[in-house]
Amino acid sequence: MMFFAGAFIGIVVMMVAVWRSRALPRAAVLLLVAFQAADIVSLPFPTTVIAAAGLLWMAVSLLRARGVRAGRPAEDMGGGVHAVERS
Repeated sequence: MMFFAGAFIGIVVMMVAVWRSRALPRAAVLLLVAFQAADIVSLPFPTTVIAAAGLLWMAVSLLRARGVRAGRPAEDMGGGVHAVERS
């Protein structure tokens, strides 16, 4: 029982952190929170489909994002998630 309570709270806390970071689409984060809620209510629907959709969306977003590579400043990357705007 303690494992399930800890896993539930841990996933929700991680999704709050991802929500605040704006690194991933917020709708994907909501899908994982909806999965947690649907799992508690025990819907007659395979709730893992909701979680899988959210995690797949997050994975695709991360793979498509252009980020900073090690050793190179963001302004040399030509844009991306962490790019520094020039004035």
